[in-house]
Amino acid sequence: MPRKERELDDSDDPLVVFARDLRELREGAGRPPYRELAGRAHFSAAALCDAAGGRRLPSLPVTTAYVRACGGRVEDWEHRWRHLDAELRAAGPPRQAPPPSVVRLFTGVVGGLLVRVGAAMMKSAQVRRPELAERNLSGHLTAAPE
Repeated sequence: MPRKERELDDSDDPLVVFARDLRELREGAGRPPYRELAGRAHFSAAALCDAAGGRRLPSLPVTTAYVRACGGRVEDWEHRWRHLDAELRAAGPPRQAPPPSVVRLFTGVVGGLLVRVGAAMMKSAQVRRPELAERNLSGHLTAAPE
């Protein structure tokens, strides 16, 4: 059994609108499974599913094959694709957040460094002026009460 397509958000983002319209075209063709569509389009089911995913602009050959396999007007879609491609290029490269694994690694490394630097600084202060530092209940060095 084919898995369910990822939901598209309700935004008016041009990529999402393009993907939504591709899905509507497929719906109008009787909603053939992507494996069946792949046989007609001569592209993989994954490539065709990704084309209607709304995350990035599919290649022009994938788009036209998708449209042709669904019985759509290729010329209209080719024109839409070229217009959207120009619009996306003019906007510049998309800003992407780093993957969560990179963020965790970075925060772990930076956090570890901050702890070590902070401990070293407090130890240095304690060695130079031990009367100004004491440990609180959690073991952190704090200024001694006067």
